[in-house]
Amino acid sequence: MAHFPLPIILSMTIFLVIFCFPICFSSDLQWYDSCGNYFRCGTVKAGFPFWGGGTRPKECGYPDLELSCEYNATTTIQSKGMKYHVLDINQNTQVLKMAREDFLQGICMQKFINTTIDPELFDYAPGSHNLTVLYGCPPPYTPNPSQFTCKIYGTNDTDGYPVEGAIGPSGCFASIVVPVVDSSAAQIRKWSPSQIIGKGFEAIYKVQGEDLCVGCEASKGRCGFDLSKNKISCLCLDGSVGDTLCNNTTSSAKSENLKYPFWGESRAPYCGLPGYELQCLGNDVPIITITSQKYRFLKADAEAHKLTVARDDFWDDLCPSSLVNISKNSSPFEYPFNPGYLTLCYDCPIASMISLGFLGHTVCHKNGSFIDVCFKTGVYTPNIGCRSVVNIPILKTLAPELKIDKASVLEALRDGFELQWKVDDDQCKTCVESSGQCGNGLHGSMLLAYVKYLA
Repeated sequence: MAHFPLPIILSMTIFLVIFCFPICFSSDLQWYDSCGNYFRCGTVKAGFPFWGGGTRPKECGYPDLELSCEYNATTTIQSKGMKYHVLDINQNTQVLKMAREDFLQGICMQKFINTTIDPELFDYAPGSHNLTVLYGCPPPYTPNPSQFTCKIYGTNDTDGYPVEGAIGPSGCFASIVVPVVDSSAAQIRKWSPSQIIGKGFEAIYKVQGEDLCVGCEASKGRCGFDLSKNKISCLCLDGSVGDTLCNNTTSSAKSENLKYPFWGESRAPYCGLPGYELQCLGNDVPIITITSQKYRFLKADAEAHKLTVARDDFWDDLCPSSLVNISKNSSPFEYPFNPGYLTLCYDCPIASMISLGFLGHTVCHKNGSFIDVCFKTGVYTPNIGCRSVVNIPILKTLAPELKIDKASVLEALRDGFELQWKVDDDQCKTCVESSGQCGNGLHGSMLLAYVKYLA
């Protein structure tokens, strides 16, 4: 066995402490810093679930949503073997606007390949329209303003032109189906095919679990992607990685400061009334259950008998496991005034929802599939074949100015709404003034005064 002098061992130990520990423990913190950067190229700016461009490593986004920046001006993305120029990304509506690169380089093609987007990752946005570009056609009977000519191997016919819809060659040598936006398709008799297709088409990107990012960011984390587990992760400032939240989240409500009629945790049942139990769940979040539904207890005004609560199931996800409307009729609480409302509609015909004024739209994952979610302020029960419709109270002051995008809607739901508890506490005040503490009979709702007698 070799024996090393003490100075060598000491030097090796110092080397390991100085050089190994930062390498071993800094990688997750490095991702936290890197994932705080945006992808920027030309006019395009994007965060999670996108990555690439030298500023956002692959740990910062969904594997199939890599963006590239060419010549510091052009953003591109690859999908199903096809390269697209990204014209715009709206992360509030999750809409990606893109155009096929080959058509931007010219209308004449060597290969005739229809546009196909990955159905696991994208849906065509409302307002999309198919266009078929025909190649190698006989001369048309009437002049076509969008007509072009291309020499094509295998035929002497050189005429080509676009037609609406997705059709086959229809008497021509070849065809390519390309999606465009409705406004571009309307110009089929005025614009060239390159102009129409160059305006691009819109697709809604859908990433399983992306709604969890709102909760992650609310806990001061940054969304990333765990490549080993193939799922979204929450990168935290201390270098740790959580599944959905960082552990530094605390609640603004302090349940231990609440007294009669509330009870729970350190307060025994006889210290309050039935229906007023508070439970403290993970991250020091007080929870109150009203008509079988759990709510986060945000704050309370004991003098006015008001409390602010938020539905726990909608705290960081627009698609909870169970979609239910809640009634407060059998609860000990009432609304102090008419609240604002938010209506969430699930798996509805998108075109019909837009016609009804439901301009807010997102996509989320539920029961193994992606479904559309439309939302609008107010109370609505559209009878147009939706899977579910949920009406949720929000603060009345927020409703008129609420931006109808996913992030704003989740923020409004987390701000909660106000309830008022219905307890006549005149006797309780008398009890407290006599140095007692209010409680109730264990076999009823009778108010009892527990008085501490001094010798």
